[in-house]
Amino acid sequence: MCIDCFSDDRINSILVMAIRKENCAIVIVNIPVSECRSCHEKFISDDVSQELDDLIIQAQMRGIKA
Repeated sequence: MCIDCFSDDRINSILVMAIRKENCAIVIVNIPVSECRSCHEKFISDDVSQELDDLIIQAQMRGIKA
């Protein structure tokens, strides 16, 4: 259920996200999300969120800077 509009109607979609954290900036493409058909709010699963966190940590460890 959508936390914004309370609709149960969702579709699978993809997202492009630019993330800047401390001295690191990365762009991640093709992120799988669930999108509300009513209000278009996008939701990232816990598994995908953990993968994004891991990518950010890896980028910071490699010294990728903004």
